[in-house]
Amino acid sequence: MNARLVILEVKPLPNANDQLKKKVKKAKSDLKRAQEKLEQWREFSNLHEKIHAERVRPEIEKYFLTKKRWLISLVEVLDKYDWNELEEESITSQILDTIEELEGRFLGDAEYSVLVSRFEDSDDDWNFQDVEGSENDDSAFSSKEFEKLIDQEQMDFYINEAVDNLGFNKEDFDDCESTPEVIARIQAKINAKRMGEDNSSAPLRSKNSSQLKDLYRKLASLIHPDKEIDPIAKASKTELMQKLNNAYRNNDIESLMHIQSQVAIDFPVDLLSTEEGLKATLEHTKNEFQRIKRETESFMSRLKQNLGIAKSHKKQDVEIIIEQTIAEQCKAIVHQQQFLETEIVKHFSTKKTAKALIRRWVKEDQFFGSF
Repeated sequence: MNARLVILEVKPLPNANDQLKKKVKKAKSDLKRAQEKLEQWREFSNLHEKIHAERVRPEIEKYFLTKKRWLISLVEVLDKYDWNELEEESITSQILDTIEELEGRFLGDAEYSVLVSRFEDSDDDWNFQDVEGSENDDSAFSSKEFEKLIDQEQMDFYINEAVDNLGFNKEDFDDCESTPEVIARIQAKINAKRMGEDNSSAPLRSKNSSQLKDLYRKLASLIHPDKEIDPIAKASKTELMQKLNNAYRNNDIESLMHIQSQVAIDFPVDLLSTEEGLKATLEHTKNEFQRIKRETESFMSRLKQNLGIAKSHKKQDVEIIIEQTIAEQCKAIVHQQQFLETEIVKHFSTKKTAKALIRRWVKEDQFFGSF
């Protein structure tokens, strides 16, 4: 009888920490890809904002200067010639509409201020303080030709994004007077909301996190700024203490370990090799992934609305789309500006041409008033 010896290789079963390390590694890989995607969309958004500011906004300013000339010419026509009651009402209505469109544009302009003072009491219902969009930014458009540009104007757009996509209230931004203020307010509210979400599920607050609590307390005791007298050292430790609190609050074990490496502490610990530390690191990594995902979706939504971009593209393709979109917007604004300049010369140069224009307005008012 022949017998054969079979040698079996028995591999040890992976322990819990090994499995956690694999999950952490995968989560970090996902997070890295998400960060790269976020940077790509942020770069696209910044590029669009930069080109928009360089090319579109100067044309917008030129348009409004022309619109101001239109307003002044219209007032001169009102004062220069005799008009019946209907004609005078029609001219005044056009003046008020133009002032509303220019609201917030020429606040320091003496010539414009005189016109505003003259006509603001001509209508009992007219109240300049209540006109929506009266902030001194590019969102003051009311012309239908530029309805698309309204959505792109920074301040109102960011507020609407925050309301529609992040669940904030419009009243949260009532005291903001500039786009940077709105962006800072949104970021602060996002951070506050995220920290609240993290706190609601953070295992660092559980009874099983004694090791983490002990390390946090030791580090906090060593770096607490109240123990410092020197202003420079106190400021440095205040910043480090803030980082420590954020790391502990957000389950950011890696940041805790980095802070530990900066402090002379007896018996340092390696939380990244413990089950508790690995679980906390995994949770923090997943939370960061979700935060970055939401931020990326916000940039994507903005670019989809502004440029029609709904998915990732190569950088050169996005640059082409931006260039084309900006060129079309500039063309539309220049066309409207040239149209106004032509109208000023054509209709306000003589009494005959002015009369023809005003009578046309009266007929239009009567036509639409019959409905």
